[in-house]
Amino acid sequence: IIITTMASSLLFLYSVWLKKRILLGNVVVASIATSFIVLALCDVDINKLGDKYDWLCCLVFTTVMIRQITKDIDDHEIDKAANRRTLPVAIGINKSWLLIYAFEAFLINLTYYAINYNSNTTFTAFLCSIVAITIFYSVRKKTQAVSAWVRLIIFTGLAWLVLF
Repeated sequence: IIITTMASSLLFLYSVWLKKRILLGNVVVASIATSFIVLALCDVDINKLGDKYDWLCCLVFTTVMIRQITKDIDDHEIDKAANRRTLPVAIGINKSWLLIYAFEAFLINLTYYAINYNSNTTFTAFLCSIVAITIFYSVRKKTQAVSAWVRLIIFTGLAWLVLF
């Protein structure tokens, strides 16, 4: 009840005020998405939560942040006209891509941890392929493709949660 009440309140604040702030709205949305992973795992032994599923929470947070920033890059002109201080408006599109690259470097590290917690080679190959394709499109600065592939990374992590 606490998580859902806080998430609803934060989403309301996001729609009214937070989406106009540099990175603050993005962090809130990524945190809400991550909190639902914890909520889904509430029946798991608390000792396993930090040990086995921490990489999944970090994966969800990181991928949602990448998606939010790419969405802000797509909406750059609209946000600029509406006087919203999103990251691309404040620091520029090229510097926003640098932040995405930093998150993707962390995503590569998370992929390594995901491989350690899974012995399924199909899952490992699939996750590594998706991360590589995401980075490929990031280097080419294709925001819609990056956003789509990042969603597939999230789906893959959630599938791992259910299957393994």
